[in-house]
Amino acid sequence: MKKVYAYVLYVISLPVISVGVCSAQSTALALKSPQKNVIVDGNAEEWGDSLSYYNPEKKIHYALANDNTNIFLVVKTNDPVQESNILNAGLTFSIDTKGRKRSAFRTTFPVNESGIPTPLAGIESKDQKAMKATFSKLKKIEVSGFKDISDNYIGTTNTYGIQVAINYDEKGNLVYEEAIPLALFNAGELVKNEWSFNIKLNGLEKPVVVNSQNNDVTGTPIARGGGGGRGGRSATGPGSGSFPKADITNNQNTPSIDFWGKFNLAKSQ
Repeated sequence: MKKVYAYVLYVISLPVISVGVCSAQSTALALKSPQKNVIVDGNAEEWGDSLSYYNPEKKIHYALANDNTNIFLVVKTNDPVQESNILNAGLTFSIDTKGRKRSAFRTTFPVNESGIPTPLAGIESKDQKAMKATFSKLKKIEVSGFKDISDNYIGTTNTYGIQVAINYDEKGNLVYEEAIPLALFNAGELVKNEWSFNIKLNGLEKPVVVNSQNNDVTGTPIARGGGGGRGGRSATGPGSGSFPKADITNNQNTPSIDFWGKFNLAKSQ
């Protein structure tokens, strides 16, 4: 009798277990074509009042879309840590056309060449935020994995068609906008498959510099790299002062924020 009762409980519980497994699986996003012609200027008006997607775990609002020519990424945030990560260490957008968790193609913008971040004040005027957005246009884009691009760094004005922009809207939200030509992925028939992507707001590190002569300890935050192994420059590098006989230990100041997902490209129109 006990065996029969246990078997009945087992059978009843099967649908519940199955539902739990299904709900835990991630589904690929079905991208749509933008409703309007997109101008990559850090203005999110083309994307509506709210962006298409939200990652609740990382608290990132974003949009992904594609037309016949480009794939577009938009990220909007008013979180001080997320803003600081983007402005000082860059946003890394990675794609794998075979649906794996690999950064086969990667861009990072803006690249902090000085290694010295600009701190975000608690309250900033609209003009101060606009100045930071304007300054980002002078920085470079780090690229990796694109066979048609031989350089590791390219300018925001380039011949490859990669476009990036950072701006602030009227509500004070930072808006990151990017377009990458589909032709650069050399995907061929893979456009019919699921692609994987990663959005990463790179963190900052604070190097602790110990002077071996007098054991003085100092620290200045530097930008972490965008995942390519070419991170922020050493605190003893050019333009950052020199520390004779110094030992440097990097302690993370703000964590990187990132997540993976999958999508299917919108069909050609």
